[in-house]
Amino acid sequence: AILSTKTYTLISHFDTLFFTLLGFLCSYRGIYSIFPSNQFPLITLSNILLPLLKNLHHRLRHQLVIAISFEVRVRVRVRVRVRVRVRVRIRLRDRDLVISDATNNTTSRSRDHFSSTRGTTQNNLLIIICSQFTAMNYSQTCALKFGTTDLNPMCSKPKELGMRNGLISDSQISASSQWDSNHSPSNSRLFYAPHNGRTGAWSSKTNDVNQWLQIHFKRLTAIVGVSTQGRAGLTQFVKSYTLSYSQDGSTFQSYTSNGLLKVFTGNSDTDTVVDHSLPTAIIAKYIRVHPKTWHGHISMRVEFNGCYIDCTKPGKLGLENGRIRDRQVRASSNYDSNHRAQNGRLNFIAHNGRTGAWSAKYNNVNQWLEVDLEQLVVITGICTQGRADSCCNQFVKTYIISYSMDGVVFQAYKEQNQVKVFSGNTNQLLMVHHDFSSPILARYIRIQPKTWNGHISLRMDLFGCYKDCDHDTKDLGMRSGNIQVSQITASSQWDSNHGPKNARLFFTARNGRSGAWSTRPNNLNQWLQIDFKGQTVVVGISTQGREDAGSQWVTTYMLYYSINGVSFFPYKNVGQVKVFNGNTDKHSVVHNVISPPIVARYIRLEPKSWNGHISLRVEFYGC
Repeated sequence: AILSTKTYTLISHFDTLFFTLLGFLCSYRGIYSIFPSNQFPLITLSNILLPLLKNLHHRLRHQLVIAISFEVRVRVRVRVRVRVRVRVRIRLRDRDLVISDATNNTTSRSRDHFSSTRGTTQNNLLIIICSQFTAMNYSQTCALKFGTTDLNPMCSKPKELGMRNGLISDSQISASSQWDSNHSPSNSRLFYAPHNGRTGAWSSKTNDVNQWLQIHFKRLTAIVGVSTQGRAGLTQFVKSYTLSYSQDGSTFQSYTSNGLLKVFTGNSDTDTVVDHSLPTAIIAKYIRVHPKTWHGHISMRVEFNGCYIDCTKPGKLGLENGRIRDRQVRASSNYDSNHRAQNGRLNFIAHNGRTGAWSAKYNNVNQWLEVDLEQLVVITGICTQGRADSCCNQFVKTYIISYSMDGVVFQAYKEQNQVKVFSGNTNQLLMVHHDFSSPILARYIRIQPKTWNGHISLRMDLFGCYKDCDHDTKDLGMRSGNIQVSQITASSQWDSNHGPKNARLFFTARNGRSGAWSTRPNNLNQWLQIDFKGQTVVVGISTQGREDAGSQWVTTYMLYYSINGVSFFPYKNVGQVKVFNGNTDKHSVVHNVISPPIVARYIRLEPKSWNGHISLRVEFYGC
């Protein structure tokens, strides 16, 4: 099978069949002891393979096809023994590579650990490594790059982007010049035919290498192929050309292959379609075709193949809920350590001496607050607040945004080719939200205050989509209430005012109810359980302590999951039960990534250590 966008589904089907067959011979425990993780079968194959490949992803720049052959030897005596042999072969442009470990010694880790002797049964499976499934678990390896990316998990099924069928409107097509209005760039659609005086192609005014044809896709697009024709009805065509691309329509970058400018072979007649698959996909909003050689006159028709990258359900990216960790936030300066950049989270409140916002050391237009999202993310909007402290009427009134792929070269966000100056806040507490007319694809984003009241002080969150689920990652419903009270249960509660329904992130004490779920006894047998009402991919968790009286929070915890609500399994990472770090105070949100993700209907959080009393608020993330 070739596994693409729905890799995780096919792996699940394959592994389920595999385990069903073994189930007749092996105990439940025996089957799972083969693999380094006690997870649901969804992730077993990737757990074996991907650790061996991790050290390759910085060096390889081409699409990999991994051929896996595994052999199963089952011997039944007094007890059941199952041995598996895994062989991995990587093919790259018809060359075989040997997987090496960190010390550059040839590794036989999988072969040694899963040894087999004789009488084996062999099966084969092909995996496209940077599929949606592996991107979900290893987003650092498989994240999209702006410009070009070797493996594009968002575009496993490319299609025509709209030149031929008209989805790309005439207003989206422009050119350096045109012979006259009957030879306009709107004639440059693949298979366009002369009619009503209009000619059968776009034709430039002059014949030189400075001519270009441009398409504005209006949204981020993964472009994986290009098709060209010459002019219908006249012997004119482009024989070779190059491509360039842009995200803002003003700064263009040439398309390269192996570090060299890529020159594409064009047409040799007027009507034959010449197709090219791009060795690396282009991620951009604008693309230009630059004719380099031609016959008769520069005239051409064109189509592009790929996928539009959509973020149809944007959510908060994680400054408020803690998914974005402190290490990911920095600033040009801090007034002092109590006014640090990490205070710049939406709805952050002063505590433990820390003030209620990030405050710059200096009041000038060179200050900035920066977030490193640690992967490329589609960013669709921003929300800002001023400083929460009653002492200080401080907020940012206007600001600009800049963004970067590498953290070195930043470019300003523009609308209509002008740097966009955003209206900020008019007081300390009210939130002001802006949606971007053109979403940004970036890893780093900076907020640069231009005017302010009192002092530069800011809280914020970003909106957009992470691509670590088959659809957009979101809050699963503790805070929003989408998870109903009946879906939240616990081992015990101090009393009805301390019940599990209080265990929602950012829940505050009111109407006699306390500011968290609190257990009756303090022991290792306590748990909080969520029923998602269906199979759910859980990729993250955020926790807080008790909001009101005392200093009560959970310092460490474990997670358990279940398909049926009866049999629960501990969450493991690299074969070991994972103990998560919890909170160190009652207000801060601590976020933990769950990688590989949990796939289950039920999830339990079991506190292992705590301060004062077991008290907890929580949110889960996934899809």
